[in-house]
Amino acid sequence: MRIPASQYSLRSFLDYLSENAGEIFETESEGKWLKSYLLYVNDDWQSLFLQHSLQKMGDVWHFTIADEERSADYYVYEWKPGLILCFTGSTKEDYEKTLRRFVTEKRGISEAWISPPLFENLKNHVLTKYSATMYSFISRRSRFSEAIAKIGRQEYNRRMSYSGEDASDVLKETQLMYGTISTRMDFRIGSDKIQLNRNGMVLIRDVNESTISILLDIIGSVSEELSTIRITSGRFKTSTRTIGLTEHQIIVPTLVAGKITVPNAKFDVKTVKMLFGEAKNEVDLGKSDEETDEFSDFSFIDTYVSDDAVSFSATVVDDRKGTVFGLSAYNGELALIPKYRTTFESFVRFYETIAEDVDGDAHLTMFSEQTLSEPVAR
Repeated sequence: MRIPASQYSLRSFLDYLSENAGEIFETESEGKWLKSYLLYVNDDWQSLFLQHSLQKMGDVWHFTIADEERSADYYVYEWKPGLILCFTGSTKEDYEKTLRRFVTEKRGISEAWISPPLFENLKNHVLTKYSATMYSFISRRSRFSEAIAKIGRQEYNRRMSYSGEDASDVLKETQLMYGTISTRMDFRIGSDKIQLNRNGMVLIRDVNESTISILLDIIGSVSEELSTIRITSGRFKTSTRTIGLTEHQIIVPTLVAGKITVPNAKFDVKTVKMLFGEAKNEVDLGKSDEETDEFSDFSFIDTYVSDDAVSFSATVVDDRKGTVFGLSAYNGELALIPKYRTTFESFVRFYETIAEDVDGDAHLTMFSEQTLSEPVAR
């Protein structure tokens, strides 16, 4: 997707896409659709892309990520501080080999994941406001999940894919019967098609004025919560400050910790040790780690679990970004204690894993803050 250089606002950029969709997108080639990716970034986000020929085009920026085999163009708009929106017409494979790899390896950037409750609200919003029809979905359930399911066998991971005009009803049924949460949903709105993904990607198969308007509505409906998560996770850090007079100054370390509250989680010793990778579930025997380990991006050392699992702790290593933080859990609260090379995306991704695989109602706050589900002292 190549757009002529100009001084664009977000609106004029999107207008150009919709007015010239036939020339820009190879709609007859599967995968050549407009894709927008919500990404968390650090405050100086432009510096992340300087090595990729970053070019300012008004309120929109352009960069190209290339390797030996492929090249993909991206156009970026800063939706809110710390939250950017990337547009591309590249295929899924090109994205995986370019921007996705870059996001995975680079410090200071991550996918802007949408929490299960917010994703559910977004689904209802699209169905109601646009009289949409859901015709396909993908959902999953982790063996760690505390989601209530009418069918047992809680020790199994589950992944379901369904296509059909009754997909909305089937999704509700699978949520009720199996305790699954949706990760991808495809909608038909009139003759147009839109796909929503919990990793922050919105795919538009028919680019026109109507679908562009729906896209902006979708981003607007989730951006407030996403921005809150980005701001909150960015505050977890260690620092120092100097106090006293010039002759008698003392350097004082300060620490801002985070907290994940899991109101529905009921940890036991076996579950915690499985989470830490110290025990295997019986149904996992003979399977590879890639098939069974939901926390594969994290390593746990110096672990401790109390006899009743009411409290447990560990030093957590983010194997992607090299961050080290402490985890200390007690009675449904997981404290996140920054230790080394702190970066917000490690905390976001750990929170994402807890919310998806343990408790969909998990809340991320600063350690000193109360969540909405906590009672206020009187």
